[in-house]
Formats: sequence, structure tokens, C-alpha cells
Amino acid sequence: MTESSLSLVDERSEENGPGDVKRDAFRAGGAEMAVAGLVLSVLWLFFLGSIAGLWLGLAARRQLAAEGAANGPPPAPWAGKLANAAVVIGGLGTAFGVLLGVLQLLGVLDITAACHPAVQGDICRLIVR
Repeated sequence: MTESSLSLVDERSEENGPGDVKRDAFRAGGAEMAVAGLVLSVLWLFFLGSIAGLWLGLAARRQLAAEGAANGPPPAPWAGKLANAAVVIGGLGTAFGVLLGVLQLLGVLDITAACHPAVQGDICRLIVR
């Protein structure tokens, strides 16, 4: 393997024609990051999904801006909207998680999870007092 075959950077080659981009399989484009960010933002996953969705949405917006400025094909028109939705939903989920954490630390809320089989069978319940 040569050093150029291990590169993770987009390469412009004159073989494919001017402006054609040969993309590495390990590099995600802005549209893929936008979809992943929106899915993680919606899933929430105990606040971690919101944080990851917010981060991926912001990275997707940066990537889409870079792809739009390049001479290659423009990104999909829906990708920017998905990235914005991931940022908004991820930001709201993260803010809600931080708010619940602060209220828990201040003693305003007492949030516990009852997941022991002896408590209610195999059903987990979130108890807020």
C-alpha cells in the first residue's frame, strides 16, 4: 500500500474529469451526519443522544457548508434542513437534561428509577417526587 492509498482526505483526480471527487469510504458526508444527528436527537438515550445529536448536527452544518463551497456536486437540499432539526432538537434535549440535573442537585426534584424486579415485576418506572 502506498501512502496515498491510506489518505482519508478527498482527492481530486484528473482521470475522472475536473471537479469529480473521489470520496474515501470512512469519511461521512454532511448528509449522513445530519441523518445520524437527527436520529440520535430524537432517541434521546438518557441525554447522551441529545448531546451527540447536537454535536453531529453542528458538524453536519459545517461539512455541508464546505461541500457547497467545493467545486464538486452540491449537497442534497434536504440535508441542511435535517442538520438544523438535529441542532434544534438536540439543543432542546440537552437543555432539558441540564435543567433536570440542576433541579435534582438543588433538591427541587427527586428523580429515581425503580427497576428492581421485586418493586414492580420487570417494569422500570421513573419516579419524580
